[in-house]
Amino acid sequence: MKNVAIILLICINVGLILTLVAVAAVSSAAAQEGYFPSTNYIMVTGQIESGYEVIYIIDMASQRLGAWKYDLSTKKLRGYRGQKLKDDFRTSGR
Repeated sequence: MKNVAIILLICINVGLILTLVAVAAVSSAAAQEGYFPSTNYIMVTGQIESGYEVIYIIDMASQRLGAWKYDLSTKKLRGYRGQKLKDDFRTSGR
């Protein structure tokens, strides 16, 4: 169980590092011209409770949050309905 979670996190980290290297290879001027227009995401991993790992992904373009929970005992990934972050951070009518 523990090995699967470690392998999963290693694969995610390798993917993130490869993405970082690919983006760094493109000059900042070229990136501003829109070579990667739809890859404006933030991803955070963590543990929500004993036996469960979670992945949060924020799509900055649509300002939505999605989450996936991985149950270490059943080895299944379960997705949750996304939600709009604008609704969560709306100020109370000033």
